[in-house]
Amino acid sequence: MKERPTVSRPREFPRFLDEWREANGESFTPLNYLNQPEAVPFVIAAQWLFVPDFAEYRGGIFRTELPQGLTEDTTAILDQWFGKFGGDVAKVERIANQLTLWDLFAAADVEPHDEELRQLARSIGRSWDALLKAEFPDRGFLVDVYDEDGSYGPQVTFSTVSRA
Repeated sequence: MKERPTVSRPREFPRFLDEWREANGESFTPLNYLNQPEAVPFVIAAQWLFVPDFAEYRGGIFRTELPQGLTEDTTAILDQWFGKFGGDVAKVERIANQLTLWDLFAAADVEPHDEELRQLARSIGRSWDALLKAEFPDRGFLVDVYDEDGSYGPQVTFSTVSRA
């Protein structure tokens, strides 16, 4: 009997993609879906979602979306949080690095995509986890992905953990 391949982390296709595949053929994949002229700029911009740049500041690692890193305004806000949390780097990182998908997609109706956004948050978390380990091999990180009942949609964040 021939052995069947296994998928490391199977995911469901989003509803819109299932509908598109029904119309176009079952062999079509999410990458085929991206072959649309209007998709190119969005996919290129999405690299900052999955592969952000990081800046080191006051012993913490912070996600940044700007080529120059953290702005003066951002460091001023971080300084306030450091004061509020008594210098606890991990607490400041958890707040500063938080990405809330409902805020990211504020101009869209996210409710029909609730489960897909949860899956997207998990994918972002996996990406950040691997990237942080690769870029900072001597540090430990905790990447949190959550969407608890009563929370404000799927969220991803990370913070430094001590390697004792």
